[in-house]
Amino acid sequence: MFASVQILQIMQTFKDHTIRLRKGDYSFIPGGKHNNGLSINDMMKFIGFSISFALFGYLWMFVILWIIVTLLWAFFSFPLAQQLYAPSTKP
Repeated sequence: MFASVQILQIMQTFKDHTIRLRKGDYSFIPGGKHNNGLSINDMMKFIGFSISFALFGYLWMFVILWIIVTLLWAFFSFPLAQQLYAPSTKP
């Protein structure tokens, strides 16, 4: 719900900016010089954090799924193994 509202807002802003640009109004565009070295450094940090966050999330997902599968395996296979390999009490 929030994402769809945000997409609609982005589309409205894009339309408004396009109309203002066609009229020759450039006042909403930030001016001045930017420190490109700082921007590139920040972009590289963001990319690194994004990759590490994705890998860490994948690792946690793998560990949690492994624990769940192991518990399910133990829950279903141990009673079956006890039935199959238990010493028989019949003469």
